[in-house]
Amino acid sequence: MATLTAEGRRSISPAAGSRYRRFRPRLVLGYQQDLNSLIEELTAMRTVEAGTILDSAITTLDERQSALQTFGLSGMDLAPTVRYGATLRVLRDLLNQGWTIREDDEGIILDAPGRARSPSLATRNCASPRRWSSSKRPSGAASSVCSRAAPSWRPG
Repeated sequence: MATLTAEGRRSISPAAGSRYRRFRPRLVLGYQQDLNSLIEELTAMRTVEAGTILDSAITTLDERQSALQTFGLSGMDLAPTVRYGATLRVLRDLLNQGWTIREDDEGIILDAPGRARSPSLATRNCASPRRWSSSKRPSGAASSVCSRAAPSWRPG
């Protein structure tokens, strides 16, 4: 039986009020690597382009599945391919509904429609505090975003 999980976490950020879900489909290693490569591409694209890429990936996968069936593989042997196809279709449908995809060090994150926050924008606004004049220095919510965007490395 194919299992697709989306771990629900609600995070209310004071700066953005964002709500997100961690997306963790259970895929075999090869398909997980394919998904990670695809997500890396999709995060750099606009929604329309990402939808086109996902449609193309789904078509290619459907052709591969048909070839495997023609070759004589059973339903159980095709389960990883079917699971990966379902994962791609879920991502496509979520993108069509307005969800956005991003990544962090733990994997794939889906941001709810209308609530997505661009981490690159927050980082860009905080990138070089040495160049800020006193009048351009972030304050209030922007300051807290910058403090969260700064690396939290401490010598161990």
